[in-house]
Amino acid sequence: VCSIGYWFIISCIANILWIFAWHYEKLALSLIIMIVLLISLIQIYQALDIGKDPTSLKERIFVHIPFSVYLGWVTVATVINTAVFLKAANWSGLGFSEEFWFLFAVVIIAITTGRILATRKDAFFALTILWALTGIMYARLMTETVFFLLQA
Repeated sequence: VCSIGYWFIISCIANILWIFAWHYEKLALSLIIMIVLLISLIQIYQALDIGKDPTSLKERIFVHIPFSVYLGWVTVATVINTAVFLKAANWSGLGFSEEFWFLFAVVIIAITTGRILATRKDAFFALTILWALTGIMYARLMTETVFFLLQA
């Protein structure tokens, strides 16, 4: 666990700073900070060799699983933070619709998750991604349903 020292400190600082940047709607800054957080968690994940080296049950429960879940959550949060930033910046989408970019992001996340499952057999990362994407899709469906009902 000592091999993650600096990266862990960076992740903690980035998490604190992200909360403030997001709260005060500093979207560009929050995206930069979120990317720093994501990179630091990837470094921690790799340094711990999660899913590759055999570890004790105690280390798996108290170190590997929490970092797997955290990385999964921040992976999805980075995509959401990017989408919010681009929407606020009135990005044109390069001629593609919001739905296209939503599906594109879901496919990229699915490929990343598939790669993690294939190389590290990390079910906790995958389940976190599944949980987050299910919530996002449910929220989108509910928003569209409410919008449809209000127009009727």
